[in-house]
Amino acid sequence: MSTEKHILSSRFVLFLISRLSKLIYPFTNKKRVPRQWVPLGGITSSKTKDNIVTIECENGFLEIKLVSPLIWRVRASKSPFTREHISWASQEPPASINVKLKQARGFLTIKADKNISDKNDILITINESDSSVIFQKINGEIIVSEEKAISFGKYSSWGSLTKISSSKEFHVGFGERTGDLIKNGKKMLFWNTDPATYGKNDDPLYQSEPIQISIKNDGSAYGIFYDNHHYSVIHPKKDKKSSIKYYTESEPICYYFFTGPTLKEVSQQISSLNGTLPLPPRWILGHHQCRWSYYPEEKVRDIARNFRERNIPCDSIHLDIDYMDEYRCFTWDKDRFPDPKELIADLKNDGFKTITIIDPSLKVDQNYKVFAECIKNDFHCKLPVERSYVTRVWPGKSIYPDFTNPDVREWWGTKFKSLFDIGIEGIWMDMNEPSTFTFKRTAPDEVQHNMNGRGGNHRDAHNIFGQSMAMATRDGAEKLRSDLRTFIFTRSCYAGIQRYSASWTGDNYSSWSGLQQTIPMLINMGLVGQTFVTVDVGGYSLDCNAELLTRWYQLGIFYPFVRNHTSKGTVSQEPWAFGEETEKIIRKYIELRYQLIPYLYTLAWEASLSGLPLMRPLFMEFPSDSETYKEKWHNTEFLVGDKLLVAPILTEAAKGKSSVSRDIYLPKGKWYDYWSKELLEGGKTIQRDVDIDQLPLFVKAGSILPFGPIVQNVEKAIAYPLFIEIFPDEEMFGNVYLDDGSTKAFEDGDYSFLSLYGVDKRKTISIDVSKNGNRNDLPSTNNSIHFGIYDNRVPKMVLVNDKKYRSNDESQDNYWEVNTKEEILLIVIKNPEFPLNIEITY
Repeated sequence: MSTEKHILSSRFVLFLISRLSKLIYPFTNKKRVPRQWVPLGGITSSKTKDNIVTIECENGFLEIKLVSPLIWRVRASKSPFTREHISWASQEPPASINVKLKQARGFLTIKADKNISDKNDILITINESDSSVIFQKINGEIIVSEEKAISFGKYSSWGSLTKISSSKEFHVGFGERTGDLIKNGKKMLFWNTDPATYGKNDDPLYQSEPIQISIKNDGSAYGIFYDNHHYSVIHPKKDKKSSIKYYTESEPICYYFFTGPTLKEVSQQISSLNGTLPLPPRWILGHHQCRWSYYPEEKVRDIARNFRERNIPCDSIHLDIDYMDEYRCFTWDKDRFPDPKELIADLKNDGFKTITIIDPSLKVDQNYKVFAECIKNDFHCKLPVERSYVTRVWPGKSIYPDFTNPDVREWWGTKFKSLFDIGIEGIWMDMNEPSTFTFKRTAPDEVQHNMNGRGGNHRDAHNIFGQSMAMATRDGAEKLRSDLRTFIFTRSCYAGIQRYSASWTGDNYSSWSGLQQTIPMLINMGLVGQTFVTVDVGGYSLDCNAELLTRWYQLGIFYPFVRNHTSKGTVSQEPWAFGEETEKIIRKYIELRYQLIPYLYTLAWEASLSGLPLMRPLFMEFPSDSETYKEKWHNTEFLVGDKLLVAPILTEAAKGKSSVSRDIYLPKGKWYDYWSKELLEGGKTIQRDVDIDQLPLFVKAGSILPFGPIVQNVEKAIAYPLFIEIFPDEEMFGNVYLDDGSTKAFEDGDYSFLSLYGVDKRKTISIDVSKNGNRNDLPSTNNSIHFGIYDNRVPKMVLVNDKKYRSNDESQDNYWEVNTKEEILLIVIKNPEFPLNIEITY
């Protein structure tokens, strides 16, 4: 009875906090946009130096910089520029190309100073009469222009601009946002906020990434990063001009223009400026289990035991705040966890890595060493006149370290030694908006911050507080675990967070609408640079049920990072929580996740280099297919890389039914049904009646996909071969990246990267495999490859590097066979030598 009362009271408190925060927040944090504005006015003078043009206007100053051949930067201010742009996201490369400035017919024209022009080169034209900026192609086609020149608040520090297009555009990106993928018509606030829980229309959330990507009818794209970390508003309209208004409470205005001209190139250009996520350890791609909270120690052991006894793959258990001693960071509750080092070692021996949560708040307690050090070194946030800023968070009365101070970041990084020394292998950062238990829900404006030595208040620091905490954590991990890869993820951040940390989308609802919004949320985060993101599978708040959890897993195994997580006071939602039938289905899809890990790991490696997301909208790979831009598809389907198409079930079955009917659009080309291997013609809509144990999944014809074995944790795959599945077409392509999965040796070339290319001429199939990297073997495997070609014909001959293979002779190291039941030709090659050539004759 007491437990029931506790659960009911917890859920009531959660509901109350959520509702109150949604009422109070707008009044305590929102800033009113000024009514009176002063535009830059006409140009009075201009000068060029290297790659920068500085323009003096009647009411301010404008600066145009060619950052790289494909990226421009625009700054505007009321006052002359006395320093370079200070960014918490971008890291500009050294100047490589200068600019040319030409004046004619009332316009200044700026372009790259180079001998040979490319059709994708950009000209910037500035109207001398009002200083409005136009971006256009070298052939004169206007990409985007300013309806109103950059302006400043007459009596304030606000800045604003309005951009318009000559044709209809779809605006996507903007980071962590609820609602549809395309944001035309949605007004968005950029002010990091803990909403307690959030639904499909809540805004803002925990992160601020003011990065706009605009796509035209012909599939061409460009991007704009409004690099100002203060409170900002972006409002893409639904008008014919596809106008987009931008306001920020603190000038100068600064934005980067990414020239594209494709969505893929825009995404890569954003990452070239704002960074990419360091390659995570391979085990991160496995299945993760969490709850607020698993304690005491025996409960954690019980969860681990259940996974292994039930043969449900899992690689990590996460510990929420209740592992700590009264929520003191870097401590353990000795009653609940008397010997955490032994526990973590036992879990590791059974294949589980442990990830612990860390909050930024430090309990006010002179006997608490971390607090005492923070006070002694003057590392904490203060109010004016040097008074300590004390607020209430989970530990009760608390202070915050000022992570905007480089000395504090270095100190904070050292604190993780106590966790790493006992075996913790990942860090989860929470409550770092920062979130407080006050009416304002965050720190007051007057709290002072170091801001890397230049000083500022909390209005200045708020949106980068979580970012600076992530910087400190990453720096500490790199120093303390210098040879190993450490996975870090955060709730709150600013653009460019991917240099330091992955992220997740916070406290979502266990509901069908909560499930539905995960696709557009994660895709938009990926497009602007956050390639490794996730949503709490099953939902965090409210009670999940068997059907919802099943459908969520069917979708969630394709998230870059898969974690089941739920709140205290909700029903359990581990894979076995709803009975044997649900457990059986969920196990099947978690096993599929593990089979896909070689493909996903290859995508993660490519993302660490290029910034291309793992989850992609259909129109990223099929920009000329107009059907892919329809809301019906881009909110309900997605691609994993360029080869897998996922069309999950996102709605509840009608009463008394176990199946749900849905339409599926397959883009132009040919597609294989993953389960049946039926070859389907794309460019059309198909209808499927999908039972509870089914997931519509398709593979693009011509795909060569690396697969792994079904194992209970990722590291066990080393005892098994690499599986290569080939879905025939006239031409076939694929890659696979392999390394040791945990160290940084790959940075010195200690890896194997296979490029696979095939040609199907019906009477013959040829496959060529080339290898890059310093490894001579196939790390994370038993150094064997099993090729599976979905073709049930019996070959006359199979040659591998000109050696004839026998059929159906498992006594040989190398052989081939046809499995007529699965309609697949299997070719087994132990200890392969590269380059590798396979010739199949029919």
